[in-house]
Amino acid sequence: MKRKICLILILLTSFILVTESVTALDIEKRIFVRLTKDGEVLLEEEYLLNPDFYNLVGEEMEEYIMDLRRGYEDRDLLNFLFDDLVFDADKVFDSIDDVGVEDCIDFIKGKFYYHPERSGFEVDRERFFTNVLENLSSGHIDYAIRVKKRDQSYSLSELKECTRLIGEYETDYRYSMENRKKNVELCCDYLSDTVVLGGEEFSFNQRVGKRTEERGFLPAKVIINGEFQEDWGGGVCQVATTLYNAVLLSGMKIEKCTRHTLAPSYVPLSFDAMVSEWSDFSFLNQTSTPVFIQSCADGERVRIRVYGKSDGLTRRTKTVVKKVIRHEEWCEDSTDYKNGYESEGYLLTYKKDELTSQTLIRRDIYKPYKVS
Repeated sequence: MKRKICLILILLTSFILVTESVTALDIEKRIFVRLTKDGEVLLEEEYLLNPDFYNLVGEEMEEYIMDLRRGYEDRDLLNFLFDDLVFDADKVFDSIDDVGVEDCIDFIKGKFYYHPERSGFEVDRERFFTNVLENLSSGHIDYAIRVKKRDQSYSLSELKECTRLIGEYETDYRYSMENRKKNVELCCDYLSDTVVLGGEEFSFNQRVGKRTEERGFLPAKVIINGEFQEDWGGGVCQVATTLYNAVLLSGMKIEKCTRHTLAPSYVPLSFDAMVSEWSDFSFLNQTSTPVFIQSCADGERVRIRVYGKSDGLTRRTKTVVKKVIRHEEWCEDSTDYKNGYESEGYLLTYKKDELTSQTLIRRDIYKPYKVS
């Protein structure tokens, strides 16, 4: 009996020693990294040691790394020791370093406030890589990200160059009914102070949102299936149309634009934009810098201005009426009917007052209708 107890104790002791040995070796094979900035955790991940180093533990490992550091940059060495660690850290650092023009400009109620100092710092990556290598034996790196001065940053003049007036347009709504006026003004409020980043697509419906009673919109006349009907948000199309023309004149790329079935009175033919629950207006900012949209309605005029970095070109629009379409009941001197049209819309581009191109951008057909 005593011999059995002794044998069990010996086996248990051996198991504990082996387990402790494996655990100690396991700690040498992995490292846990936690990155924070201003108290916010940006990365928490465990990384495995490159199998080429599995036979090195403890002091032997530390000595080997010291030798390698004499011939390699800390970043390159760390990349060799642990797969993905440098890659993941760089993704976090890039998100902090990626200070664009839009980060240095506040656009509030149509006014610009410039902050060139925001672009003057970047993450001190080398400090992080060094910290990891010097604390490998702990198996746990809890690092608060630090920044250092940039070699390059935006100057005040550079920021101002990115906020020049590059396109503007206005339409008249003074004779609209009261509900329609309120819808126009509310829509302008939702639209104003929009920032569209370089390479980003703008959607009118996403920005302005649903035209519902809960969001403050009122019933007013809209064009539905070739007829004027009452619906929530009537008048919003005039804001979309004004924006469409301002965007065209600023040189942005139109992605989606739908004409009305009937010709609106507040804009030349082939330069309207109809928006609804099923139809959107969108454009692409194909430049590398942001554009800023200011919109306002003062009871008489809808005014939209687009600011950004000028390409040195100016643009104008031109309508060509190809055909007038009479209503089937139309007669001379009658004011009960409005004509329909076949029309074309052109964009004219100038450089230093010299016409450089004339581009056909639309062909449209508007139906004639009887004034109710």
